[in-house]
Amino acid sequence: RNGDFLLYRLTGSEIYACLRERLRSISETAQRLTVVTQEKLAFQWLVEVFQWVEEIEKAVTDYSSLDGYKRTRLFIDFNSATRILMKGEDIFFNIEDVTKEILRAQKISIRLTPQRIAVVVLKGGVANSPGAHLLRWGALLYGCIKSDVDRAEDWEHRASTAIETYKSFSLDGSISHLGNATRFRDNVENLIDEAVNDLTIQNEEA
Repeated sequence: RNGDFLLYRLTGSEIYACLRERLRSISETAQRLTVVTQEKLAFQWLVEVFQWVEEIEKAVTDYSSLDGYKRTRLFIDFNSATRILMKGEDIFFNIEDVTKEILRAQKISIRLTPQRIAVVVLKGGVANSPGAHLLRWGALLYGCIKSDVDRAEDWEHRASTAIETYKSFSLDGSISHLGNATRFRDNVENLIDEAVNDLTIQNEEA
């Protein structure tokens, strides 16, 4: 947890700890309000973003990637990652217009495209305010998780293709051909190396 894992650069920061305390304090006050105001709705949305980030942190697991590799890595299980990604999509892409207006009054703009979430601090806003800090990191983490899930799915597809190739070679006896055997070996070694060193999202059963 030394900052090499992107998530911990946020959750290990002083401003994150400060934000957690502020949200806890404001939550106690907001819960006592019987009237639902625009400000309360916006605050509840901000709390949802914070809880979503904490959900990512709780999903991180330490493990030794594969037998024979002694180095321990951090990863998120594929099923957990896809669930977190879907929840992030729901939070950010279904934001209420009234919440957008409240944020804009605070000089924060949320810009959404099918592939990207951008949080922009407008002129006169405070870029390092706890709220802006959380939202900018939330948008960044969403993009990272989406990219990592896409990469994990691509790896799974290539691994499945390698397995089917081996079955095909075995059935027709062509695995004994030096060229086929060498290509298959190199392909499998590359897949293992990628899983051990690069994949953040992995299937625990793989």
